[in-house]
Amino acid sequence: MTEIFNLSLKDFLLIVKKSWISILIFAIFGFSCAYVALQFTPNIYLATVQIQLSQIRGSNYEWSNLEDPNLLIARMRSPASFSDKSQSVCQYPSGLEMVKNIQFSLIKASPPTVEIGVKNLSPELSLKCTEAVVGDLKNYEADLVGKKIIQNKEWLQYYLERMNKLKLEYPQLPTAQSIVAPVDQIAAKDQISWMTNKIMSLDSVIRFADEGAGRLLSPIYASPTPVSPKRLIIEIAGLLLGLLIGLFTSICRYAYLPRIKALQ
Repeated sequence: MTEIFNLSLKDFLLIVKKSWISILIFAIFGFSCAYVALQFTPNIYLATVQIQLSQIRGSNYEWSNLEDPNLLIARMRSPASFSDKSQSVCQYPSGLEMVKNIQFSLIKASPPTVEIGVKNLSPELSLKCTEAVVGDLKNYEADLVGKKIIQNKEWLQYYLERMNKLKLEYPQLPTAQSIVAPVDQIAAKDQISWMTNKIMSLDSVIRFADEGAGRLLSPIYASPTPVSPKRLIIEIAGLLLGLLIGLFTSICRYAYLPRIKALQ
């Protein structure tokens, strides 16, 4: 039984010599199938851009992230994160297809930077879709900044009113703390000093909010060469697959089948 599968190199070369035409036919057939399949496979083009995420000045006068970049990337994987305008411009058949063809990757930098890659059926569509996606991202971050500014303005108004109230209650505060000064006046002076610093920091956050807005680090690049399908690789794979099938068929025809019939 084991002799059936015991094929020497000499036998193998003899089989190839006898059936090279059929092996070649299978190879051509495999190449042809791959070629025909590629004619019905649309080209996919890629557009890329790097965008620096927005930051906002904190109470310590240092810039901090407006949002955790990883949270932002996770949120952009939802179809609901894209506007109706973007979905119309990108022309994907569904929101799920849109998410599938738009990739966000975080680049380790300071400030944090996100690279956006958009795949579509033409360089023009990829470019327009990328512009729409960047617009959605900027609008979202601008909305977050606006909400933070409103919140900070409310706190600023609160501290101003509270400080003015303390000044009215204690019109003659001591210029320096001393043991003869009343305790409540010393406490009021400390509160006014603390609120003055808080007011200055909140005012700084409000005034410099626009300076931390996100921006493009480079123009959007739409590759004129399709990124998929890999035509050469697919055609070579079809050719090799045809060769293997032709070779296997020839081995079965000249080596195994006669021995099996003989055993029967």
